[in-house]
Amino acid sequence: MKFGKKIKLDIDNLYKTQYGTVDNKNFKSTYITLSCWAEPHKEEENWTRVIKDLRREIRLELYHQVDKNVFKEEKSIIDLDIRASGIKLKKRSFLNCELTLFVKSGIKFKSENLKASVEGIFNNLITNVFTPYKHFKFYPTKS
Repeated sequence: MKFGKKIKLDIDNLYKTQYGTVDNKNFKSTYITLSCWAEPHKEEENWTRVIKDLRREIRLELYHQVDKNVFKEEKSIIDLDIRASGIKLKKRSFLNCELTLFVKSGIKFKSENLKASVEGIFNNLITNVFTPYKHFKFYPTKS
């Protein structure tokens, strides 16, 4: 029996965004996913460092913007997936950012409060982290 649920959101046409849970019946956490294609602006010596810096900026933005009435602020997992070894000029690399957030008791997966909080997280990440990020330009497709 499947308990997982997933809801796609149309936040920005450059990014695919969705959120979901692995257990809708015993709802304790939600994952929110943002994916796109990233193309570097210029050559860098250490792409691993650039990716770590991007992950750090995501963590800081999440820490400052998470709705403390919906989520447990001290519990979150950030998984930023982009391969440093494959990054080259004029070549787009797939980027997937998955955030796992733990919800406070009493919050329902289908609640408007959760949806509004997730949409706010996406909007803040796109506006404050991804759009101004100096190392990459982001695209919805590979070509």
